[in-house]
Amino acid sequence: MPRPVHPRSLFRLAWQGALLVLLIAAFVTLRIGEVSGESMTPTLAPGEAVAIDAREFWFGPPRRGEIVAFRHDRSGPSLYVKRVVGTGGDVVAVRRGVVTVDGRAVADPSGATPGGPDFAQETVPTGTYFVLGDDRPGSEDSRAWGFVDARDVLGRAFFGLWPPARIGFLR
Repeated sequence: MPRPVHPRSLFRLAWQGALLVLLIAAFVTLRIGEVSGESMTPTLAPGEAVAIDAREFWFGPPRRGEIVAFRHDRSGPSLYVKRVVGTGGDVVAVRRGVVTVDGRAVADPSGATPGGPDFAQETVPTGTYFVLGDDRPGSEDSRAWGFVDARDVLGRAFFGLWPPARIGFLR
């Protein structure tokens, strides 16, 4: 005759199963990226490790102001981290350090350094993004190599992991 299963055993088994599912999901959807340049200072520093959530855009596209990680072949097969400034259908321009979207000046993120090259007014094609680094004068970004295809976006960089002094959510 089979022994009855104790409720604690069932609870423990369910808890372990849920934990296993979460670990597998994290392994599949979370990536770690390292910032290699200064284009995102002061938000991100060279050598800083960031967590990238690949699931974030399964449910909707990146929004203006979000920090995204993407691949871009024009400067080598590298991983880039930049801030989304324009999405498909937006009319973007950069003149004398002022970024405009649909004819209105966009407030720079906290600590962003204005400046850098101009970008003539252009409509962001559907399925692409216009991205800029927070250190506008020193950033190689959409002003230099154009729009980023949505298929190249790997996820949202959302959390600083290293060094310890910079651990926390990114804004």
